[in-house]
Amino acid sequence: LARLALRALPGDSGGPVFDMGGSVVGMLLPREDANGRVLPEDVGYALETGAIAAALSAQGITPAATDRSGALAPEDLTRLAQGMTVLVSCWN
Repeated sequence: LARLALRALPGDSGGPVFDMGGSVVGMLLPREDANGRVLPEDVGYALETGAIAAALSAQGITPAATDRSGALAPEDLTRLAQGMTVLVSCWN
């Protein structure tokens, strides 16, 4: 787990966490746990890529590593990240 200083919105859970070069370095976890405990507003946790890669590999999916280096301009990082997440709702 990686501790992050950020203000995440409720729908952000499960989304990717990027480094400044645009590489995915984790997945944002929910602020509330199964017991109803909630993290402070400016604290979040991310599952790091090693755990994500292991889970994907167990399902037969091979994640690709990147050799990208350097930082992107914020607007370029925003463009890269757009469309990577979608809202999923389930109805019964």
